[in-house]
Amino acid sequence: MVGLYLHWRSLPEYLIFEAENRHTWKKKWGAGLMAKRGNNVYRKKLRDRLSIVDELEDHTFFKYKDRSKVQKTRALFITLTYDSKLCSLHEAWSGVKVQKQVKRGPRKGELYYAHEAGCKCISCFYNRYITALREAYGGCSVIRAWEGFKSGYPHVHMVVLFHDHEFPVFHYNGAWRVQGKRDSTLEAYGGGFTDVEALASLRGGIRYVTKYLSKIHGADHLSGGWSDGSTLSNFMEATTHGDFTMSVMWLFRKRAFSISGDFIEFTTLLRNSKCPPSILRGQVDLEGEKVWVWSLKGFHTGRLPGVDGVPWSHRLNLEASRVVMASPGYSERGESIEYERRPYNEDL
Repeated sequence: MVGLYLHWRSLPEYLIFEAENRHTWKKKWGAGLMAKRGNNVYRKKLRDRLSIVDELEDHTFFKYKDRSKVQKTRALFITLTYDSKLCSLHEAWSGVKVQKQVKRGPRKGELYYAHEAGCKCISCFYNRYITALREAYGGCSVIRAWEGFKSGYPHVHMVVLFHDHEFPVFHYNGAWRVQGKRDSTLEAYGGGFTDVEALASLRGGIRYVTKYLSKIHGADHLSGGWSDGSTLSNFMEATTHGDFTMSVMWLFRKRAFSISGDFIEFTTLLRNSKCPPSILRGQVDLEGEKVWVWSLKGFHTGRLPGVDGVPWSHRLNLEASRVVMASPGYSERGESIEYERRPYNEDL
């Protein structure tokens, strides 16, 4: 499986675009390398998305080294392991889907597939766990990442920021733990073992996850690190099988990570309602309309004919575009799509 994933990841695939000048009707062509899970373009996009961490306002909940008084926190680092005795590996990742029928609305009577009640897949266990936390402690925002252990079974790592609830914490065996965890909703997972650590600061906790994601995707190499034997330490070091984790997520179509929609807004620095408008790129005319209108023409698998290496983007002249479109690796797209932003670097 890992070998197939690495072969797929290393195989270059390009989006082939055509642009037409709205005034002169001239045309030009370009090729943009597709982002595929784990390749260079994907890692660049991942780094860009995770860079928002550096812009977040930090919140310090308690002093990590101060053990002289009772400490409290609103942020937890939670690891949900999976009990391999519950079901097969495939069911643990994908679950069991059954056919259901829409009961109301304009689509009433239509059939669709959904997870069965009490599904034992990791996604359903995770959703039930987060729902239980919100019912017990109020609103919370989550950053979540998957991991596949050597057995192949899934695990979940997440930073949970509670909006209106604080947990008393204590220091034990090199890590800060939550008091009263046993028999509480924090152990209402049901799919295996639950490990909970208290986070002293928000930004620090988020960076554990983002650095981990960067490392399993081959984007960065960490220096130093934790060595206290805590879950955070194990989490940061559990990256030697990054290709395996990536291949399992690729096989079962799992997103590398997710961030609650209100996470950024809740940190009070960036608010969704005040996001700046998108910047229109490319040449425009006196009316502010784009001069060149780009559309997706097709896809090309393999290296571009006559081009050395695997460039992220490449300008094609008429002759080169015809060679690409006539090659065995090219497939036409049935319907053109207009792109509002540059599909590749037009300055090349």
